[in-house]
Amino acid sequence: MNYTKHSWSIGYTGLPSLLLYALSCTFFFPNIGFTAEKPQIKAASTSPQKTFISLGDAVSKAVKLSSQKIAAEADFNAQNNKSWQAWTGIGPKVTADYTDIKFDKKLEKQYGPMTIPVRDDKSRMGSITLAQPIVSLYPLIQYARFESTQTDIKYKVLKIVERETAFGAAEVYRRSQQAEEMHQIAQASIKAAENQSRDAQALYRVGKLTRGDLLKIEMAILDAKAQEAKAEAVKETAFSALCEMVGLTLPCNPKLEVLSRNVNETAVSIPDLGTAVNAAMSKRFEMETANLGIELASFGKQLAYAKFTPQVNAFIKWERNFTTQEDNEKNSRAIGLQATWELWDNGSRFFAVHEAAEQVAKAEALKADQERKIRLEIYQSTAYLKAAQETLSLARGAVSQAEESYRIEQARFKSGATTATELLLSETAQTRARGGLVAALTELDIQHLNLQKAMGHETPNLAIPSK
Repeated sequence: MNYTKHSWSIGYTGLPSLLLYALSCTFFFPNIGFTAEKPQIKAASTSPQKTFISLGDAVSKAVKLSSQKIAAEADFNAQNNKSWQAWTGIGPKVTADYTDIKFDKKLEKQYGPMTIPVRDDKSRMGSITLAQPIVSLYPLIQYARFESTQTDIKYKVLKIVERETAFGAAEVYRRSQQAEEMHQIAQASIKAAENQSRDAQALYRVGKLTRGDLLKIEMAILDAKAQEAKAEAVKETAFSALCEMVGLTLPCNPKLEVLSRNVNETAVSIPDLGTAVNAAMSKRFEMETANLGIELASFGKQLAYAKFTPQVNAFIKWERNFTTQEDNEKNSRAIGLQATWELWDNGSRFFAVHEAAEQVAKAEALKADQERKIRLEIYQSTAYLKAAQETLSLARGAVSQAEESYRIEQARFKSGATTATELLLSETAQTRARGGLVAALTELDIQHLNLQKAMGHETPNLAIPSK
């Protein structure tokens, strides 16, 4: 990854009024009232170990452990076996039969003084038959192709699940990075507020600060600690989701990959709509699945017409009579053709043909609908990415202005030219601007991932090149 971690630090005279809410803080909501200092909770004897997790590790492990991916893979394997089963139906089949019959009496015929046996009181016959479809081979081949196409569709569905899981994991990882950075800002704000409190007490003792202003500064410490508690809760929640996704036991405190992108670096380049749409149409598994759906429906139509043809099988049969005493009657062999043709089925086959034709029309409509969805997804992704870049540019400007404003108010406060309220407002604006920049950078990355996914990329890439 190509990022830079933002470790915010505020000068010892800094004073926050609040710290950003969690993951997508682009707006600021002031606290109502004050929250008491967070009680200290004793740490357990064994704290969670810090396990390093890179973005690549998180993506690969999430895909491997995803229950949806495992289910899709099992579905694909099951369909693959079904496809092989269909192809084996094309070859010859061998059947063995054995019949053992006990009659109540022998059957004999009297010719004058001679008694000629016609049938014994028992009969044992065995046979082996090898049959090969001939005319009926066509529908069997079409059925096998139908099932093979189903296998291809299941494979594309599996790849879609893997892609969705991979990009979802990348977003969870990036949100976890944001939550960790927000928490660092919160911790820095507490330290700055405590330093500012000590400075304010010194001014109060020499009479340069009123009692009311001193109380405002003291209450700001409580406010900063409350905001830090919220940021910590958001961080723990984000980390829990990440750990569950990669198979780590909760509670866990993973060490994330360090960002290495300069704040002032130029963001991603956005492709033109035509290029993005063409790339999506050629790479998206959804389009491949839609095309296979049309092919599948066509095979179904051919199968429906094949039901009108007769079924003709060639066979060879070896038969043995185990009861006769005559050697020339024990074994026999027969070669022939077996034909069946259903002449009337109350119109069932005609309705099957009409149904198959409608399935083809349905598949073509679904493909057109999928094309519209992909185009819309590309348009939305590029629009959101452009908005994210603009937001990032504004956030950078807001940080610069807020820091300059705070420096001015800080100097005026020390000289007695302004009140603590004005200083707190400028500190609030500075904290909010810094948090907004973190949120803007995260949002830019998320929208970049969304565009990659919309264009058909199989794996996420958060490396943002400089221009």
